[in-house]
Amino acid sequence: MPSVSHSRADNYLLCRRKDYYGYILGLQKVYESDSTGLGSAYHQCLEVLYRTILAAGTTRRKQKAAWKQAVKAMHEHYLKLLKEGFESPDNRVDLKELLRRYVNNEPFVREGWLIKDVEKEFLLEYDEETQSRFRFVIDLIAEDPTGKVVIIDHKTAWDFFDHEMASLQGQVPKYIGAMRGLGYKVHYGAYSQIRTRPIRGEKKLKPQLVSELEKAGYVHHELAAVEHETDEGEQFFEEELVETPLSKLTVKELEQLAKEHRIDLYSGPTEEQQYEYLPIEASAHRVIRTFEEQVAIAEEITAREQLPVEEVERISFRTANKMVCKSCDFRDLCEAELAGRSTKLLLQTEFRTKEKRPEIEVSEDVAEEA
Repeated sequence: MPSVSHSRADNYLLCRRKDYYGYILGLQKVYESDSTGLGSAYHQCLEVLYRTILAAGTTRRKQKAAWKQAVKAMHEHYLKLLKEGFESPDNRVDLKELLRRYVNNEPFVREGWLIKDVEKEFLLEYDEETQSRFRFVIDLIAEDPTGKVVIIDHKTAWDFFDHEMASLQGQVPKYIGAMRGLGYKVHYGAYSQIRTRPIRGEKKLKPQLVSELEKAGYVHHELAAVEHETDEGEQFFEEELVETPLSKLTVKELEQLAKEHRIDLYSGPTEEQQYEYLPIEASAHRVIRTFEEQVAIAEEITAREQLPVEEVERISFRTANKMVCKSCDFRDLCEAELAGRSTKLLLQTEFRTKEKRPEIEVSEDVAEEA
C-alpha cells in the first residue's frame, strides 16, 4: 500500500475530483495560487528563523540569546524571496507584515521554550504485511517550560480556528498518534495561527469619537432658540448657532462627523486579532479514533488506485461546494471539462507534473524516548 499523507486524505474528503487531478494525474499549477504562495513563503521564513535558533545550541539560554540573529536571518531570506520575484496577494496583508506580526507575538523561544527540531519529516509503517505507511512533516517540535514535548503546526488563515473548530480538525491528533507510534514522547500539540487578512481593529466607542473630534479642533454648533430681552424688558426668542457638547450627539452623528474629518472609525488592531497560539490536548481516544479514520481513508484511496484510470475518472465526483471550489487550483480545468471544451492547451500552459518527494527512512529521534 502506498503512503497516504494527511494532506492527501484531507483533499480526498473535500473533493474526489480534486484528488483525481492532484494525485491520480499528478498535476500541479505552474504558479501557486496567491494564498498557497503566501503560506509557503511564510513557512520558509519561519523555517529559517527556527533553524538558526536550533543551530545556536540545545539549551534554552543559548537559543534565547540567538533570537536577534535568527530574526535577521529570517529577514534576509524574506529579501531573497522578493529578489526571486515573490509578490504578496492584493487581498491579504503582505509577507513582511505577516512576519512582523509573528515576531511581535512569538510565544516559544522568547518565553523559555526549547526548540527540538524544525520541518522534520517522518514515516510510520503501521502495517508491515501491506507496507501501509503514513508520511508527515512537523513544522516545529519544542519542549515547553514545564518539560512537555509539543508538536506545533504553523497556520496562515484568513480567520482563526476557534477552539471548537480546532478540536474537530484531525491533523494534530493524527500527528500525535503517529509520533507515539514511532516511539516518540509527545504530550500535546498546538496550532500557531497568523491572520492573513487586513485587520481594521475594533470599532471606536462614543467617548473615543468625541475625544478625537475634540483633538481635531472640531466645535459643533446647532441652531437653537435663544432667549433675549428688549430695552423695555420684554422677552423674545431668536434662532442662533450655539455650541453644543459633542457628547450630546448620537453615535451615528459622531461617525458621520468623523468621516467628514477623515478620522478612522476603527482603533488599531489588537495583538489577539493578529496572532493566536491554540494548544490542543487530545485524549487517547481522540488520537486513536482519528488515526483509525486515516487508515480507513488510506485503504479506500489505495483500492481506488487499483482501478483503471478511466474508471477512476468516472467515479471522481465533484463536491461542487462554493467554498471548496473557490480556493481550488483545478477550478478552470474542472469547468472546461464540464463545458466539454478542449483542455489540451490549458494542461500545457497552466499545469505541470508534480515532483514526488524522495523516499525516506523512519526519522531519527528528536525527543527523549518514553
